[in-house]
Amino acid sequence: MMSTAWAIEQLQVTIGHWQLDAEKSAAMNFENVDFTMSYTRQGLTFKASADEMHVPPPYNKLTEIELYCVEIQFHAQQISCQKGLFSFTQKELGSQKISFTVEAYPEQQQYRIKTSGLILASAEIKSLIILDKTHWQLGANASKVDVKTLTTFIRPYLPQPQQESIQRWHHTGQAILKLEASGDSEGFNQAQISTSLSELELSDESGQFVTEGLASDLTLNVSRQGDLWRWQTALNIEQGQGYASPVFLDFNEAPVGLEAKGSWHQKKKRLEVTTSVIKHKNVAQADIELVLREQEIEKLNIKIEKTKLSPVYQHWLQPFTVGTATDNLSLKGQASLSYQQDKSGYELQLGLENVSAEDGLKRFEIQGASGELAWTTLEKSLPISLKWQRATLYTIPIGSSALKAQTQQRGVKLLAPWRVPILDGELQINDFSLNQQSTSGATWEFEGLLTPISMTELSVHLGWPKLHGKLSGVIPKVAYHGQEIKVDGALMVKLFEGTTIIHDLRLTKPFGAIPQVYANIDLIDFDLETISETFDFGKITGTIEGKVQNLRLANWHPVAFDAYLRTPKSDRIPHRISQQAVNNLSELGGGASGVLSRSVLRFFEDFSYQRLGLSCKLRNEVCEMDGVEQAEQGYYMVKGGGLPPRINVIGYTRRVDWPELVTRLEAVSNSAGPVVQ
Repeated sequence: MMSTAWAIEQLQVTIGHWQLDAEKSAAMNFENVDFTMSYTRQGLTFKASADEMHVPPPYNKLTEIELYCVEIQFHAQQISCQKGLFSFTQKELGSQKISFTVEAYPEQQQYRIKTSGLILASAEIKSLIILDKTHWQLGANASKVDVKTLTTFIRPYLPQPQQESIQRWHHTGQAILKLEASGDSEGFNQAQISTSLSELELSDESGQFVTEGLASDLTLNVSRQGDLWRWQTALNIEQGQGYASPVFLDFNEAPVGLEAKGSWHQKKKRLEVTTSVIKHKNVAQADIELVLREQEIEKLNIKIEKTKLSPVYQHWLQPFTVGTATDNLSLKGQASLSYQQDKSGYELQLGLENVSAEDGLKRFEIQGASGELAWTTLEKSLPISLKWQRATLYTIPIGSSALKAQTQQRGVKLLAPWRVPILDGELQINDFSLNQQSTSGATWEFEGLLTPISMTELSVHLGWPKLHGKLSGVIPKVAYHGQEIKVDGALMVKLFEGTTIIHDLRLTKPFGAIPQVYANIDLIDFDLETISETFDFGKITGTIEGKVQNLRLANWHPVAFDAYLRTPKSDRIPHRISQQAVNNLSELGGGASGVLSRSVLRFFEDFSYQRLGLSCKLRNEVCEMDGVEQAEQGYYMVKGGGLPPRINVIGYTRRVDWPELVTRLEAVSNSAGPVVQ
């Protein structure tokens, strides 16, 4: 229904229902609309109101609508409204009162609209809109935007997956937003967005990502040409702290900046990052190129120029090494990196210059390392070269060395034998090969030769009693698979004029926190006189043989074995044992010490024996001890025989605490011998 009422200098129109024709999805409907126009000395005044206004999503319905303009003025071809107000109520936006001014040039179809007073996320939005026949421009800014309120506001208008994602995050902070955009009748053409965030605190439900007191500036420039979008962005984070498991960054000490540009092809779903520079102050700079198509990598190039290795390790590498042998390194030197990837595979090259690395637990050290390391999944081969000045492995010094190899298709192969000096000997590695399969992990193997190494020097470096002889052997095959090193063959040690053969040797988690060693050992024809003199145990003549079966070391300390030492049946060397040796054996077997010094046997320096022996089965830090023969009470550690004077040494203790037994052995080694009165 429509009615017109005339009064002095005033026009009023009422419309019960009004629909603006448009596509059905964009149609707008008004209910109970009133228009009033009146003339005053200041100019024409216009006022409109409606009970309801139905608009397209996401706003859907506005109520309590009022629009009026005071001082509508006409100047030549210009119509202007200097004092306008638009107010309404909407479920999500609440009650709004927006002030505006309008300058219109109807003949040229040009309009300029300036607004203020729109409240979104507790912040006032100011805007400037410029329209003409073919183009439009929009400028908007907001200060002190509450981040939590903003996300709460925009969440209902996002797709369901994004709504659920935001719901899982806690976020607080403030933002300053600025938008400048322009377009034409076909739509959006270009935009510039800038935002400054302060006191930003983010955290997810699992605590894998957390920020505190974060301050950052972000700018984004976007332009469109048909289906092609070009973009350029810059991000600077200069305050606060961030944690993205397992990396923690303190931006107060080391700010991070990003500059990037590229394009997005909408139809092809192709994202291209033509240039991208990430700068981590006083740490490193990375240059990145990237091409993604339908979320798959078509091209990725990462380049890090020569930079100090220590801060890179501290900030980016060390968090990923916790629990490994490289989680506490002291690093010096420089490194560079080049990474290239496409659909066919990738290649990685790492340059080292005068690098020194020392493990905090003193397990290994390397000094003056330089060269090129490489890895690739491609068919092409890349060279590998590495040299160092010196190194140590568990206190064992290693001399300068160099290797030449190549990598190809997830593998590494030596190009020449690799010689590693160890003390006065050398480990020569031949036919080394390494392969990395995605399912079974890394495996490697080699054959080699160990030239004689002085056991005297080796024992000094390992803190052992001074040993004599040489360590040498041929290594048929050493293989690594599933964090286990296994020796396929026997190591032979010439020691104490006898032979030690180590077989079934394997080492698990060699660079872990607690490496495990397994082996079986045969001892053949050891000279007891040489052994007893070496350890100052007391003089014993004869030979001895033995076995150490099912040996297991944890962190290089024995935790289990079945071992025995005994006189060989074929031994033809005279068997004599001194008072000091008798006393020390008595202490090991749990007998009373100094018994000989209180008996008539004190007048004899040594005694004859038929055979001797001792065994130990170690389990749970308890040694089950036995001898060469059972006695009435206890067991014979030394069974007398031969020409007099003869002596028997009997052990009485069957179960001995292993740490206590080790203490006894140390006491025996440091003993000055028995006192004969």
